[in-house]
Amino acid sequence: MDARSEKIVELFQKSWDDTEKWYIDRLESYGEHYKPLLDFISMFRKSGEDRFFRAGTSMSILIISRSVAFGIREDQKFVSIDVVNPNIYEIKLREPHKTYREFRISTLDDPRLFRVLKTLKETLVN
Repeated sequence: MDARSEKIVELFQKSWDDTEKWYIDRLESYGEHYKPLLDFISMFRKSGEDRFFRAGTSMSILIISRSVAFGIREDQKFVSIDVVNPNIYEIKLREPHKTYREFRISTLDDPRLFRVLKTLKETLVN
């Protein structure tokens, strides 16, 4: 792996560290509402997928992108995971002003979530 790729992986993995800490802080303050997202983050990291995506938050929504820099530009796709209630998650594959896929799932191990993440993974890192 070249130095640029190594730096991108390092930035991506740090974003997961920061995001995980953010949700841990919320868990301590707001109770179990964020526990499923923490479990998802842990599983995602153990699988090594944190090397291919940047994680972040918008309010309490988990944002997963291929953006090297913090923030999402108008032309960048991302996946958002919003906890609607303890057993309902709203998943969106979108750009800031355009939604490509949107659905609700009852668990974060639903294959549809991993299909949209696979779609996102096939986009360029930028």
